[in-house]
Amino acid sequence: MKTIEYPLDNTGGLSYIYAIPESAYKQTGYTSSGGRKLELYATGGVICIPCLYSRFDFSEERQESDSGDLYEIIVSGFIYGITGDNSETVEKLRNGAWLVMTKDIDGMCLLAGSNNVRMIFEYQTSTGKGRAALKGTAFEFKCTDQYPAIILAEHPF
Repeated sequence: MKTIEYPLDNTGGLSYIYAIPESAYKQTGYTSSGGRKLELYATGGVICIPCLYSRFDFSEERQESDSGDLYEIIVSGFIYGITGDNSETVEKLRNGAWLVMTKDIDGMCLLAGSNNVRMIFEYQTSTGKGRAALKGTAFEFKCTDQYPAIILAEHPF
């Protein structure tokens, strides 16, 4: 009989989102213990987005189709503030195609995207609707892939 594991440290929420440009991606390999790991050519072009508060999420929805399973993967978040540096970063994200690695509060890492499927960046910038609102850029990385996201045993950051 197979029993579903119930981890006692099951804390939700993301701590970091890493946007990895296709030029930096080498492969997804295996560790000596059989787990998956991300291998990069270089980390200089990787964009790290720290996840503050509660506006960050990873979701994956399995859909059946006539041609097989498809996975709709969405990584969403919020870049706080409207500054020159943030605007340049948003423009770079808008113009690229990315693999995205998320790291959650418990340290678990997921990699979305692949050699054949890159995640697309969509966003909306707002000054907020009042003094209590935050100004910044709400964003989503999206893709539809034939494979689910990969759980990484180790990562390069």
